[in-house]
Amino acid sequence: DTLLYAVTNSNRLYKIKRTTGSVLGSVAIPGTGQSLAFHPNGYLLYVSTFTGGSALEVDTRTMTVTRTFSTGGRAQEVVVSADGAELFVADQDLKKVDVFSLGTGARITSIALTGNPWGMAITPDQRQLYVGLIFQGEVAVIDRATRTVVRRITTTGRPRRIVFDQLGTIAVVPNENGFVTYIR
Repeated sequence: DTLLYAVTNSNRLYKIKRTTGSVLGSVAIPGTGQSLAFHPNGYLLYVSTFTGGSALEVDTRTMTVTRTFSTGGRAQEVVVSADGAELFVADQDLKKVDVFSLGTGARITSIALTGNPWGMAITPDQRQLYVGLIFQGEVAVIDRATRTVVRRITTTGRPRRIVFDQLGTIAVVPNENGFVTYIR
């Protein structure tokens, strides 16, 4: 509740005290920061670098990069599973979602998509990933167990960030074209 983490186009991640706006620390990142996701342990933060083609693991206690997960293209949204076992990274240019083991740091697999992934969220039950395909106006639904696309939902426009309601029954998909899609 007291800290805010922010990335900028100056290739840095900042740790800011919310009550005063004071910068408590920062760390250089290899490219423009895009997305942030915390590990369940509360101190490891994953940061995608759009122009750096990677996701970084940052220890927020020391503000140091502890590991780098390379995607090879333009890393967009990062998602961490609730058990802290897996990191998902959407790669816009290479049209895939990379799945990394947070235990070993190794890439488990890459899930090919017929579109450019941007926003992404995991369902509260941890069974599916919803991936916004920014230039195709669709959301791809990936089964986490089989690592396959099981459904494509047309939203039109440019779907961006995705969130779920508290019950996990509705996905909310904001759209760059000025509207929101609700998926049940």
